Amino acid sequence: NDVYDNLDDDTLIISVNDDEELTRKSTIRVIENYCIKNNLKVNIIECSDGIECLYNYYLLNKKGRTFSFVLSDESMILMNGSKCAEILKDISKDFRIPFFILSAYSVDNITKNSAIDAYFSKPLRTTDIQSIFDKIKNN
Repeated sequence: NDVYDNLDDDTLIISVNDDEELTRKSTIRVIENYCIKNNLKVNIIECSDGIECLYNYYLLNKKGRTFSFVLSDESMILMNGSKCAEILKDISKDFRIPFFILSAYSVDNITKNSAIDAYFSKPLRTTDIQSIFDKIKNN
């Protein structure tokens, strides 16, 4: 039985990518609290780098599903967030997956990339996740 077999159509599927486990857990907690408060069903997939994110995209795609959005660290060892965003943009032609970067560095110092919808500074705040949900609702 696959983890992706029992997802309702109205369940949001969010990939949170960060090689630092504590940061990833903190980000997930903010998202879960927001979803509980707003009565949203969510399945958060934890990935430690861009390669793991792409692998989970592949598994979801085989089930006819995709990510509702991706929230990724920029600086990860095996594949950074920008590269992951570019590959997802190239391979997901039918549906543009909203992709957001969460970085410990100043967002002003990150090279902008057309595959990325917005940049946020760590730690993720409730106002940031509200902004993300506003962006995906308007797409």
